Amino acid sequence: DNLGRTMPPRLSIDSNRFTLIDSGGNEKPINALNLDVVMVDLNMKVSKMFWGKEYNANEAGGDIPVCWSDNGVAPSSQAATPQHATCLGCAHNVIGSAISKFSGAKIKACVDMKKLAFIVPGDPDNMIFLMTVKPGSFKNWQTYINFLKAQKFTDGSSPDLSDVVTRLEFESQGVLKFSPVAPVP
Repeated sequence: DNLGRTMPPRLSIDSNRFTLIDSGGNEKPINALNLDVVMVDLNMKVSKMFWGKEYNANEAGGDIPVCWSDNGVAPSSQAATPQHATCLGCAHNVIGSAISKFSGAKIKACVDMKKLAFIVPGDPDNMIFLMTVKPGSFKNWQTYINFLKAQKFTDGSSPDLSDVVTRLEFESQGVLKFSPVAPVP
């Protein structure tokens, strides 16, 4: 604890509200039901995060997992408390190692996520934020990716995520939907 681990600038979707948080923890609530972003990078692998306790945003360090992996194979060398040498062998990476507080369904205690980096068009600081797409939004994310792949420029190529302003909205509690707004100027 308190070894200087901090989270990068990121997007919070707690309580179905968009809040941008800088690396110092300063929050900028978005007073709209949607947020337009431009994706600048994404981790092609599934990331995994294990908190070891119930998430508490008000607790210091409450948003920092004790173990995580950005390659889905083994814990990060920077994880405070690696749970196993490999993700495949970890007891927290098994369906049934936790129960969803929303649905009561058996889930994994180590949560699969997609990590993306984005900017907010018009942000004078041009800050890059981290967004984690959680399992409940995976289907909507894949639908959006497939939609973009089906679109064609005049040269026959498909737009990349960084070519499109993407609108984030809530479909239901904690579930994001994604839609194209416009080409990036």
